[in-house]
Amino acid sequence: MTMSGLSARLPRWLLPHSLSVRLVLLFTVSTAIVFLLLGAILQQMLRIEFTQRDTDELEARVKVVVHHFSEIGGPQDLAANIPRFADVAIEQARVQIGLLQQELWLLRPKDSVIGIVTRVGVGRLVGHGALEYVGEQGRRWWLVAVAHRWADTGAAPVYAVIAIDVTDATNVQEHFRTALWLSGLAGIMLMATLAWWAARRGLAPLGWVATEAERVTAQRLGQALSMEDAPTEVRGMVSSINRMLERLGESFNSLEQFSADIAHELRTPVNSLLLQTQVTLARERSTDEYREALHASLEELEHLHRMVSDMLFIARAERDMTRIARVPVHLGREVEEVVEYFEPLVAERGQEITVSGDATVTGDRVMIRRAITNLLSNAVRYAPPASPIAVRITARADAVFLAVENRCEPISEHELARLFDRFVRRGDEPGAAAEGTGLGLAIVRSIMTLHGGRASAHARTGGVVFELEWPVEQGGSGITQM
Repeated sequence: MTMSGLSARLPRWLLPHSLSVRLVLLFTVSTAIVFLLLGAILQQMLRIEFTQRDTDELEARVKVVVHHFSEIGGPQDLAANIPRFADVAIEQARVQIGLLQQELWLLRPKDSVIGIVTRVGVGRLVGHGALEYVGEQGRRWWLVAVAHRWADTGAAPVYAVIAIDVTDATNVQEHFRTALWLSGLAGIMLMATLAWWAARRGLAPLGWVATEAERVTAQRLGQALSMEDAPTEVRGMVSSINRMLERLGESFNSLEQFSADIAHELRTPVNSLLLQTQVTLARERSTDEYREALHASLEELEHLHRMVSDMLFIARAERDMTRIARVPVHLGREVEEVVEYFEPLVAERGQEITVSGDATVTGDRVMIRRAITNLLSNAVRYAPPASPIAVRITARADAVFLAVENRCEPISEHELARLFDRFVRRGDEPGAAAEGTGLGLAIVRSIMTLHGGRASAHARTGGVVFELEWPVEQGGSGITQM
């Protein structure tokens, strides 16, 4: 029986909160069950042994009596053969034999046996196996009777009553049962004591883990528990705790960085709004000047609104708090509509966007379109004027890919790895970079994470490729090639 099995069988209010007490209870119950089973088996074996012994002895005496009767020619010879019947029980003091004819005892057994035969009736003892009766002074007897009749003589039948005293055997069994109960209780108490000692000793490493864990604070999340000092039994637990602390540390650092990024990014528009308001209120101004100041503030407020909305979206997506509507989405059609939206800006910069391939994925159409829009916006913003921008959609057996490639200045591996982080902007064109919030690519990564896919960036000669990947659903048809 396991601890989970014991917990499933006991009411909740009976379960102790201490793990040591639970283990002691488990060991004690297990020991009690084992002792009970062993005691029952030993007692049954002893009972079978005594029963077989007494049964064999009775059967042997019955055979001798039957043989004696067969050698007696008639009733007239019975008196002369009584000593032979008496010799049947001479070797065993606990065996008694009596001969009864017409309620007259020709050979008297002990009074206790006579009292039983008188009470029960000799007829009830004939034709049955050994029957147990209690005689005088509480003695227990097994009795069996053999009837013999001489043919063609008209003489009354003679009954041979054979009795064996089983009192001592019964007392031995009762004493053995008492000894088993006493020894079982003593064993259970001893086992409970040993189990308590073993549980305390065995669970001592958990106390060490608790002590070490108490030292962990928000400032020490990165400091792992020592594996060298950890006992062997809890090293797996310590390793799991260390990995948990590592994940918590990463989350805590990410949260700190996110908070710092928010404070840094909000400071500029807030300071700008504050300065504009202070300058506007510094002196009396005309209606047109107030209107111009309000328009400038409105632009900053719109920028703040977009930034807060984007940050809220990313935060909810990272914590899996955003639900998406899964419908078939035709990537080619969505790309064409987004390209049509960017045509005026692309024409102004002399750029050209080409689209190739098509496929259908399952996901949230609005989110997927937003991801495509952010990638194309990023490409149009950072690609040189009069340069091509290529959008390629390819479908394989295991995934669908949407790649956006544009020319740009070489990107270092370090910068490439951070392109999808929050508030990261390329410093090549400060003026162009300042137009965005630095959250576009971070939003793309969050959208792809929500869809079970991924977003990545790869450097190419003279340019960069941003790639979105939707994996094929196992056993489903969530992605189809067009």
